[in-house]
Amino acid sequence: MIRITGGEFRGRKIKSPPGSSSRPTLDTVREALFNIIGNRLDGIRLLDLYAGVGLVGIEALSRGAKEVVFVEREISLVKVLRENLALLGIKERGKIFHGSALSLVLRLAKKSFDVIFLDPPYHSDDAEIILTKLGFSESKPGELVIVQHSHKERFRDSVGQLRQLRQERYGETMLSFYQPLNS
Repeated sequence: MIRITGGEFRGRKIKSPPGSSSRPTLDTVREALFNIIGNRLDGIRLLDLYAGVGLVGIEALSRGAKEVVFVEREISLVKVLRENLALLGIKERGKIFHGSALSLVLRLAKKSFDVIFLDPPYHSDDAEIILTKLGFSESKPGELVIVQHSHKERFRDSVGQLRQLRQERYGETMLSFYQPLNS
Protein backbone atom coordinates (compact mmCIF):
# COMPACT_ATOMS: atom_id res chain seq x y z
CA MET A 1 0.00 0.00 0.00
CA ILE A 2 1.16 3.53 -0.80
CA ARG A 3 -0.23 6.75 0.57
CA ILE A 4 -1.51 10.00 -0.88
CA THR A 5 0.61 12.93 0.35
CA GLY A 6 -1.77 15.88 0.02
CA GLY A 7 -5.22 17.26 -0.63
CA GLU A 8 -8.61 15.70 0.02
CA PHE A 9 -7.24 12.15 0.35
CA ARG A 10 -4.06 13.02 2.24
CA GLY A 11 -2.88 10.05 4.28
CA ARG A 12 -5.24 7.59 2.53
CA LYS A 13 -3.61 4.44 1.21
CA ILE A 14 -4.07 2.93 -2.21
CA LYS A 15 -3.21 -0.52 -3.51
CA SER A 16 -0.03 -1.49 -5.30
CA PRO A 17 0.51 -5.06 -6.44
CA PRO A 18 3.50 -6.73 -4.78
CA GLY A 19 6.36 -7.63 -7.10
CA SER A 20 4.90 -5.81 -10.10
CA SER A 21 6.93 -3.86 -12.62
CA SER A 22 5.32 -0.69 -11.30
CA ARG A 23 7.71 1.94 -9.97
CA PRO A 24 5.56 4.28 -7.84
CA THR A 25 6.70 7.89 -7.72
CA LEU A 26 8.32 8.51 -4.34
CA ASP A 27 6.53 10.73 -1.80
CA THR A 28 9.26 13.39 -1.94
CA VAL A 29 9.13 13.56 -5.73
CA ARG A 30 5.31 13.79 -5.76
CA GLU A 31 5.29 16.49 -3.11
CA ALA A 32 7.89 18.48 -5.04
CA LEU A 33 6.01 17.97 -8.31
CA PHE A 34 2.75 19.29 -6.86
CA ASN A 35 4.48 22.16 -5.06
CA ILE A 36 5.95 23.25 -8.41
CA ILE A 37 2.60 22.95 -10.20
CA GLY A 38 0.94 24.73 -7.27
CA ASN A 39 -2.40 26.39 -7.93
CA ARG A 40 -2.43 25.21 -11.56
CA LEU A 41 -4.25 22.06 -10.34
CA ASP A 42 -7.63 23.61 -9.57
CA GLY A 43 -10.13 22.34 -12.11
CA ILE A 44 -7.56 21.02 -14.59
CA ARG A 45 -7.64 18.01 -16.91
CA LEU A 46 -4.51 15.87 -16.61
CA LEU A 47 -3.27 13.12 -18.91
CA ASP A 48 -1.26 10.54 -16.92
CA LEU A 49 0.80 8.40 -19.32
CA TYR A 50 2.41 5.22 -17.94
CA ALA A 51 0.01 5.57 -15.01
CA GLY A 52 0.83 2.35 -13.17
CA VAL A 53 -1.59 2.11 -10.22
CA GLY A 54 -2.58 5.76 -10.73
CA LEU A 55 -0.62 7.36 -7.90
CA VAL A 56 0.27 10.66 -9.62
CA GLY A 57 -3.15 11.09 -11.23
CA ILE A 58 -4.99 10.23 -8.02
CA GLU A 59 -2.78 12.68 -6.14
CA ALA A 60 -3.75 15.34 -8.72
CA LEU A 61 -7.44 14.55 -8.18
CA SER A 62 -6.90 14.76 -4.44
CA ARG A 63 -5.35 18.21 -4.88
CA GLY A 64 -8.10 19.72 -7.04
CA ALA A 65 -7.87 18.36 -10.59
CA LYS A 66 -11.27 18.00 -12.23
CA GLU A 67 -10.45 14.96 -14.36
CA VAL A 68 -7.56 12.60 -15.05
CA VAL A 69 -7.18 10.31 -18.04
CA PHE A 70 -4.92 7.38 -17.18
CA VAL A 71 -3.01 5.31 -19.76
CA GLU A 72 -1.45 2.01 -18.70
CA ARG A 73 -0.36 -0.97 -20.80
CA GLU A 74 -0.05 -3.65 -18.10
CA ILE A 75 -3.48 -5.19 -17.43
CA SER A 76 -2.69 -6.14 -13.82
CA LEU A 77 -1.94 -2.47 -13.08
CA VAL A 78 -5.10 -1.33 -14.87
CA LYS A 79 -7.14 -3.60 -12.57
CA VAL A 80 -5.47 -2.16 -9.46
CA LEU A 81 -5.96 1.38 -10.82
CA ARG A 82 -9.70 0.70 -11.22
CA GLU A 83 -9.82 -0.62 -7.65
CA ASN A 84 -7.99 2.47 -6.37
CA LEU A 85 -10.42 4.87 -8.03
CA ALA A 86 -13.36 2.88 -6.60
CA LEU A 87 -11.74 2.72 -3.15
CA LEU A 88 -11.60 6.53 -3.04
CA GLY A 89 -15.03 7.01 -4.62
CA ILE A 90 -13.70 8.92 -7.65
CA LYS A 91 -14.37 6.54 -10.57
CA GLU A 92 -16.32 9.23 -12.40
CA ARG A 93 -13.35 11.64 -12.33
CA GLY A 94 -10.88 9.17 -13.84
CA LYS A 95 -10.98 7.59 -17.27
CA ILE A 96 -8.69 4.62 -17.94
CA PHE A 97 -7.24 3.57 -21.29
CA HIS A 98 -5.60 0.17 -21.45
CA GLY A 99 -2.87 0.37 -24.08
CA SER A 100 0.45 1.80 -25.15
CA ALA A 101 1.16 5.43 -24.33
CA LEU A 102 3.23 5.63 -27.52
CA SER A 103 0.26 4.68 -29.67
CA LEU A 104 -2.43 6.61 -27.75
CA VAL A 105 -0.69 9.90 -26.92
CA LEU A 106 -1.59 11.91 -30.03
CA ARG A 107 -5.18 10.70 -30.15
CA LEU A 108 -5.68 11.60 -26.50
CA ALA A 109 -3.71 14.89 -26.63
CA LYS A 110 -6.27 16.23 -29.13
CA LYS A 111 -8.76 16.32 -26.24
CA SER A 112 -7.07 19.38 -24.70
CA PHE A 113 -5.35 18.64 -21.41
CA ASP A 114 -3.91 21.29 -19.13
CA VAL A 115 -1.08 19.03 -17.94
CA ILE A 116 0.46 15.93 -19.51
CA PHE A 117 2.55 13.81 -17.14
CA LEU A 118 4.66 10.92 -18.34
CA ASP A 119 6.75 8.48 -16.35
CA PRO A 120 8.00 5.92 -18.89
CA PRO A 121 10.44 3.13 -18.05
CA TYR A 122 13.81 4.67 -17.28
CA HIS A 123 16.47 4.43 -20.00
CA SER A 124 13.95 3.72 -22.76
CA ASP A 125 13.39 5.95 -25.79
CA ASP A 126 9.72 6.44 -24.90
CA ALA A 127 10.03 9.91 -23.34
CA GLU A 128 12.00 11.29 -26.30
CA ILE A 129 9.52 9.75 -28.77
CA ILE A 130 6.49 11.18 -26.93
CA LEU A 131 8.09 14.63 -26.56
CA THR A 132 8.80 14.60 -30.29
CA LYS A 133 5.24 13.52 -31.10
CA LEU A 134 3.79 16.25 -28.87
CA GLY A 135 6.29 18.87 -30.02
CA PHE A 136 5.53 18.36 -33.70
CA SER A 137 1.81 17.66 -33.35
CA GLU A 138 -0.69 20.08 -34.87
CA SER A 139 -2.75 19.94 -31.67
CA LYS A 140 -1.73 21.98 -28.63
CA PRO A 141 0.11 19.63 -26.22
CA GLY A 142 -1.25 21.13 -23.00
CA GLU A 143 -0.07 24.03 -20.92
CA LEU A 144 2.58 21.90 -19.25
CA VAL A 145 4.27 18.62 -20.15
CA ILE A 146 6.19 16.94 -17.32
CA VAL A 147 8.58 14.02 -17.77
CA GLN A 148 9.78 11.94 -14.83
CA HIS A 149 13.04 10.21 -15.75
CA SER A 150 16.41 9.04 -14.50
CA HIS A 151 18.88 11.80 -13.65
CA LYS A 152 21.24 10.15 -16.15
CA GLU A 153 18.90 10.82 -19.08
CA ARG A 154 19.11 14.13 -20.94
CA PHE A 155 16.55 15.65 -23.29
CA ARG A 156 16.78 18.54 -25.73
CA ASP A 157 15.94 22.06 -24.48
CA SER A 158 13.31 22.38 -27.18
CA VAL A 159 11.40 19.84 -29.24
CA GLY A 160 9.25 21.31 -32.00
CA GLN A 161 6.77 23.63 -30.30
CA LEU A 162 7.86 22.58 -26.77
CA ARG A 163 10.59 24.32 -24.79
CA GLN A 164 12.06 23.16 -21.50
CA LEU A 165 11.26 25.45 -18.57
CA ARG A 166 13.19 23.75 -15.81
CA GLN A 167 14.59 20.52 -14.43
CA GLU A 168 14.64 19.39 -10.83
CA ARG A 169 16.59 16.46 -9.41
CA TYR A 170 15.49 14.32 -6.46
CA GLY A 171 18.10 11.61 -5.86
CA GLU A 172 18.04 9.30 -8.87
CA THR A 173 14.87 10.94 -10.26
CA MET A 174 14.64 14.02 -12.48
CA LEU A 175 11.55 16.03 -13.38
CA SER A 176 11.72 17.96 -16.65
CA PHE A 177 9.04 20.59 -17.35
CA TYR A 178 8.09 21.66 -20.88
CA GLN A 179 5.72 24.34 -22.14
CA PRO A 180 4.47 25.11 -25.66
CA LEU A 181 6.30 28.01 -27.30
CA ASN A 182 3.05 29.95 -27.76
CA SER A 183 2.11 29.80 -24.04
